[in-house]
Amino acid sequence: MTVSAASTAPDRRSSLKQRHRRAIIDAAAALMGEQGMSFSVDELAARADVARRTVFNHFNSLDEVIVEACSELLGSTLDELVSLMKHGTEVPGSMADQVIAALRRSDVVGPMARLTAMLGDDGGQLGDARPSPRSALIALRSFTAITRRMSEELRLGYPDADPLDVDLFSGAFIGGLAVLYQHWSAATGAVDTPESREAWTRLREQFLTALQSGHGTTACSRTFPVSPTPDGKSPLG
Repeated sequence: MTVSAASTAPDRRSSLKQRHRRAIIDAAAALMGEQGMSFSVDELAARADVARRTVFNHFNSLDEVIVEACSELLGSTLDELVSLMKHGTEVPGSMADQVIAALRRSDVVGPMARLTAMLGDDGGQLGDARPSPRSALIALRSFTAITRRMSEELRLGYPDADPLDVDLFSGAFIGGLAVLYQHWSAATGAVDTPESREAWTRLREQFLTALQSGHGTTACSRTFPVSPTPDGKSPLG
């Protein structure tokens, strides 16, 4: 049976679109690795070897391309986590125990250092005390995308788990990593060195302890005043 040219044309167009999209994302990641986010759509199109209009055929804005590139970087870390959960040494316990054990065996410092470089040169970096609004928004969108992916992976791996529990855990886990990254970056400059890896390990263990036992459970002193109730008594008894 002969396949007509008309029937193969849509497949060729689809393949070309996929190649163009891949080229645009790869070009964005390369440019961000070299100069942060300080590049234009024209520079991106030239690096991807596509027309400017082709970029906008696939993405609504330059920032949307950047979010996709950052999400893929974070996604590689998630892929490692999932692989360790599937093929690593079996760890008894809950879904959370399995994820925590995988995180302890994962290399997160390398991807986080690359993320810092990718989000730089825009009036501030994600790890700065006051990152630029653009960097902060792109980081938020990237982490949000990876949270959805984590929920999907955990639902596949733990089909009996309650969907709400999976979503809540995924949000707490990825959100916690985002906060952890900011503290680590501020303390180390987000460089990949033996010292920064030691700092990451300390912060990671603090995060995992809080994730397992609950945030705000460590005993600490209270410094802000307690307003009395109308009858003059303290609301704390």
